[in-house]
Amino acid sequence: MERDLRKSTRGGAGNWSEAEAIRLAQEGTAAALDRLYELHSRRVYAVCLRLAGNAAEAEDLTCEIFSHSFRRIQSFPSDLNFSAYLYCLTVDLAFLRLREKIQAGISPKDPVNPMTETPDH
Repeated sequence: MERDLRKSTRGGAGNWSEAEAIRLAQEGTAAALDRLYELHSRRVYAVCLRLAGNAAEAEDLTCEIFSHSFRRIQSFPSDLNFSAYLYCLTVDLAFLRLREKIQAGISPKDPVNPMTETPDH
């Protein structure tokens, strides 16, 4: 563990592989979560933007996806591809949000303001 802490204090998080970052995140190293975000945030955001149709919604979805995946990092199986997992999660959450907007009678391309609009369930 001492090696991992030295590495993170020298800015070494930028050098961790995905597998190493997952392992370290599972051990509680916060910098490893930063590395996973660094590795995947652009792709996740791009998919969200394509599916949501606007930047505000894409940013919100991106935060939700990383929050969801990081809360469950402890139980992430080491034999799965994290990138593929994130892609599936991104598509699932984006379509879930789209369905919620349609059910609420909101145009899929309009951003939802959570302070003023709530979907009817």
